[in-house]
Amino acid sequence: MRSIVFLTFFIGTFSLSAQESLTKDEVLGFFRKHYETSVPRLDSLFRLELENQTRRTFDDLLRNGVDTLLIFSEEFPGYTIKAGDSCSVNYPVWGYLFWRKSGNNFYQIVHGSCEGKKRAIRRDVLDQAVKKYPEIFHEFFMPVIETAEKRAGKVRYHGSSIDHEPKFSILIMINKSYKYMRFTKDELTNKASMFFGHNNTLISYDLYKLMVKEIERMK
Repeated sequence: MRSIVFLTFFIGTFSLSAQESLTKDEVLGFFRKHYETSVPRLDSLFRLELENQTRRTFDDLLRNGVDTLLIFSEEFPGYTIKAGDSCSVNYPVWGYLFWRKSGNNFYQIVHGSCEGKKRAIRRDVLDQAVKKYPEIFHEFFMPVIETAEKRAGKVRYHGSSIDHEPKFSILIMINKSYKYMRFTKDELTNKASMFFGHNNTLISYDLYKLMVKEIERMK
């Protein structure tokens, strides 16, 4: 079910006599400041009630001193758990871990509470993550916003959201530096959003597609 969303943010103490529409670049500026000042802590990235096994696998890899780590996760809230699926928790959750240690590249799937086997993989995904990390570090996915306006020192965004839609996240960790992003399927596909083009031209989105391609190849 799609819902209309109105978000209001206070942006200053000044007042405006009339309502003023905001451009895409102005809205991006507000969100950029938000993301630059609200970097999540590593120990808060995975919800324990849903991704406890992903958290454990992640912690094990950190203790083993991996050089490069990339985690792509998928959540499907509201989706029905298939009969015989003993791994899912509350609803289907998947984690896909790519890492490099001593020049070797590995891949592992976590399905809810179940951990898959470690497998050797090609270097393509991790090479792309390392090469593009300086650019990806400054990127972020934008929510679905159709219009934006400011009045009396406040900004209001008009957009929409979909209940129980698939949600995704990407964590890139190189040495002690990391980048974490969350986004939804609607943010990638809703052409009514002023940020449809923004989200689909991110280097992060290219990395997402490369990971999905590799995940399909490894099935």
